[in-house]
Amino acid sequence: MDLAVHWVTLTLFFTATLTAGCRLASSAPDPQWLADFQNANRIAITSNQGQQIIADPNLVARLEGIYRQATWKPYRDTLPGHLGERTIVLLDGHNELRRFNYTGMLWESNSYTEQRTAVLSEGDRKWLESLFAAIPPEDKADLAESSLD
Repeated sequence: MDLAVHWVTLTLFFTATLTAGCRLASSAPDPQWLADFQNANRIAITSNQGQQIIADPNLVARLEGIYRQATWKPYRDTLPGHLGERTIVLLDGHNELRRFNYTGMLWESNSYTEQRTAVLSEGDRKWLESLFAAIPPEDKADLAESSLD
């Protein structure tokens, strides 16, 4: 009986490992992320300069198109130190659905150990750069005041 339980446990472990490995090795967009794009009605663009919320459905759709067309590959090296400085967050109202990091290429992350990157076309990279460039600078006095509350 113990041998049967052992084999079932090993089979389940290897199946889960292979499934996770196949997803990470896949260059296709993640179907769960694509499903979240269908629920997203806004995106938040955040950098050290501040944050901008974009509710234009055409811009949300453009980001989905970029994600859908990208060729994703696993990233297994040391993560860059500036990885979290610029983020793109998919929102459904005020609820966060997914978070991308942006460093000139997109970073998809399901966990600290599961990172995939996509190199962008020149046009897509420039479009994303323009979104970050349009972030209005935060007023330092307002920031100091809000941190006291």
